[in-house]
Amino acid sequence: MRILVKSALISAVVLFIIILITLLYAWPTFDERPELARGLSSNFEEGEIQFNARLAERFPIGTAENRMIATLQDQGFEVFEDDFGTYANHEAPQLVCKLITRVNWTSDNNGRLTSMSGVYGAACP
Repeated sequence: MRILVKSALISAVVLFIIILITLLYAWPTFDERPELARGLSSNFEEGEIQFNARLAERFPIGTAENRMIATLQDQGFEVFEDDFGTYANHEAPQLVCKLITRVNWTSDNNGRLTSMSGVYGAACP
């Protein structure tokens, strides 16, 4: 009886370790970052520079604001407007922290972008 219990316990521990290793190796494949944020440097300062370059290329000043908003929403960004302006935010959970990607902008009375900046970083517990 003891051998059976010991064997079952060892099997359970081995199975747990296999599942844990599988999840840890598979985690990076669950990349929930928006297309605009994929492949950015893991150094957030460099990544933010790269992110801003992508934004400027994809949405040059003068781009229709509604077109940019539609693209950002298609990529999973949530759009907010408050006393400080309009911005889009995306949070991608990682193993411990969550990656934060944010786009801030202003537009003119014709709905055309007049300025834009991006933020790329992480929030950790």
